[in-house]
Amino acid sequence: MYNFTSQAEEEEKEAEIVKSKRGRTKKRMPENFVSNGRQGFAIDSSCLRELPVARDNRIGVQALFRQPSIPTDLHSDSDSDSLLFRQTSTPTAFCSDTFLGVKLPSSENEPTAEMDGAQGSEVSAPGPVVPQIEESISARVTAEDKAWTESNSNRLEWRLADFAEAAFLSCKKHTQKGGSLSTSCRRETFMLEEFKIVQPVEYSTCHAKQTVVYVPILKMLNALLNKDEILEKVLSVDTNCDGFCSYRDGLRFKENVLLTEEGYRIALGLYIDDFEVANPLGTSKKKHKVCAVYWVLLNIENKFRSSLNAIQLALMCKVNTVKECGYSEVLHPLLQDLVHLEKSGVYVERLGSSIRGTVLYMAADNLAAHSLAGFQESFVSDKICRFCMATKDEIQNNEVSSGYFRLRTKDEHKQHVQEVKENPYLAKEYGVKGSCPLSKLEHFQVVNGFAPDILHDLLEGVIPYELSICIDNLIKKKYFTFDMLNNAIKTFPYTHTDKTNQPQPIPKTFHAKGTIGGNGHENWTLLRLLPLMIGRYIPEGDETWEVILCLKDVLELAMSTKFTEDTIDYLNIKLSEHRALLKSAFPNYKLRPKHHYLEHYPSLICVFGPLADVWTMRFEGKHKFFKE
Repeated sequence: MYNFTSQAEEEEKEAEIVKSKRGRTKKRMPENFVSNGRQGFAIDSSCLRELPVARDNRIGVQALFRQPSIPTDLHSDSDSDSLLFRQTSTPTAFCSDTFLGVKLPSSENEPTAEMDGAQGSEVSAPGPVVPQIEESISARVTAEDKAWTESNSNRLEWRLADFAEAAFLSCKKHTQKGGSLSTSCRRETFMLEEFKIVQPVEYSTCHAKQTVVYVPILKMLNALLNKDEILEKVLSVDTNCDGFCSYRDGLRFKENVLLTEEGYRIALGLYIDDFEVANPLGTSKKKHKVCAVYWVLLNIENKFRSSLNAIQLALMCKVNTVKECGYSEVLHPLLQDLVHLEKSGVYVERLGSSIRGTVLYMAADNLAAHSLAGFQESFVSDKICRFCMATKDEIQNNEVSSGYFRLRTKDEHKQHVQEVKENPYLAKEYGVKGSCPLSKLEHFQVVNGFAPDILHDLLEGVIPYELSICIDNLIKKKYFTFDMLNNAIKTFPYTHTDKTNQPQPIPKTFHAKGTIGGNGHENWTLLRLLPLMIGRYIPEGDETWEVILCLKDVLELAMSTKFTEDTIDYLNIKLSEHRALLKSAFPNYKLRPKHHYLEHYPSLICVFGPLADVWTMRFEGKHKFFKE
């Protein structure tokens, strides 16, 4: 509510202001008011309750001042691209050097009039107003204020079509009973009409009770590409790199006919994963498991793609729906749009033309990748690898770099799929159980379209496995005790991001389980800092300790964001050295499939570029929104 004072009160306050300027007295603003230069305004936040505000600062609010005593909760809804201000009844103060998206005029010679607020404190003269509220305050403002307002209103480029500005100015009117923002339903309708919101669409599957929720990817791309900062990234191509710095340097991109032809093109990265919500226990553990598909625009630089805001939701359904209906039916609406993107593209108003694109890669853990790609999901079967024809027994004594394993090819894979359809018993021999739904895309290949994942192969795979057997062996050699190790982990002076990713103490059951557990970030920190924690206790040349140090080198090389031919060769050498050390220190240790996947990394870097750009770590961070 706007608060103004009488002429007599103004004169009294003018005298007080003069004294204040001379240093005799100093008046303080109440907490619920704010002065914005010479133009100030006060509002009661009760009329702003759950008022949608455009995120791109269209109403010009640059800061929300929240006092410790004011119970304000600011919610951000990234899907609807809006902000909801929720507060009980305490007034909230806003401050900006712009008023509702319009730069406020300033002049030293402009007239001023001091007014007293509801609590008897001084505030500056009101800023420019619009006809909607001019009538309501005309009876309480001075002629001088009116003259100033009328003269400056003409200088404003006012856009009443802007819903945020109109809603802000007439918030009390619209939030009262019967107003356009008075109920949650009306607010939702208002936002859908005025915001550029892409609504999710619910599709029925083979079973009427089971549905799939899909966020149209073409509409999302249209909304993104009409933003100048994103369109600029799509139109600009940075190729100044010697070696492998991004996906553009990999063979997967260079051999893609659509992405490399003349003109502007869109490259997409997809991700699929299953996750639990609300951490259920017992028999309910898998009942509400959800399958989600996300996507990211690869034309954006990798340093910006790591932001969760750059990752978009494409599709979501229950895992039971996937099991009963299959990926082909569940992904049908997404595949339709992707086929359209390849053939016709998405229209960009700012360019006046369409931009075509396709899926460059699919990121997933090994189980999800094999399931969607149509490979055997059992990693104890004959063929365990989606990159080559290796078996579990063959990987024990043969390296990938030796050339022993025959790599899968596009034509051979098509033949295997066809033969398995005719004779299902061949599935075990070929390691293929069926076709991949993404093969409907003309410019996507299954055999080199599913990227490897450092998170599950190394950080949550090989590293916790090998640290378990190595730590157990070092303790048996009495270099240190179990308690000494955990005490070193607890008391180590972690700094910067290591504080956030501080590893947990090793569980007592690590030997029986064959793993130290922990998540990817924690295991990364532990392996990197372990030499500083316990290295002084280990005699030089210890074979088990050399396994840990070599594994650390492999991780640091694999996580590199830039490669040359020499660094790729060095990674290959380190992988061979690590394999030899592991076999020498633990002759009876059987290599796991993930050890074999690691040996493909040097050649896969040449295909996808740096593997840290295609891993699943950031995609999994998107689950947090739904889990909470």
